[in-house]
Amino acid sequence: MACNIIGALSGPNSKLFRSMYFTFARIFPVNFVFPVDYSEDSEYFYRNIIVFGVKTGNRGATGNAGGTGQSDATGELVPAEALSRDEIIKRAEALSREKVTIKRFPEIARNLYQRQIDSEDVVLLTDEYAPVDALLHLY
Repeated sequence: MACNIIGALSGPNSKLFRSMYFTFARIFPVNFVFPVDYSEDSEYFYRNIIVFGVKTGNRGATGNAGGTGQSDATGELVPAEALSRDEIIKRAEALSREKVTIKRFPEIARNLYQRQIDSEDVVLLTDEYAPVDALLHLY
């Protein structure tokens, strides 16, 4: 599953993103976060943040438990959590040559965010409780 969230990665303007990420992670236990146009000193800025979520478990295709449906060179399923940053970039480059038409796809993959996302002060968003206006810091 993929989603595009507008928000900041950390700081006072990040509660909406962090609440959405916290909620997303409850359903998809393995996540990859790709902030667009990321640099070390820009975590507090609003931006597009692309989040990919993967449910692990038996995919049935090869009978391997714990796979993500992504095959390695031998055709074996590889658990998403086992993918390194370099492997993710290689796969993005290959996919952009073959299937994916998203502009700058490999460049976005290079922005893999590997820091812990703090969720201690955020809420789980539900159909009954989703105070997004209160979480979004409006100027």
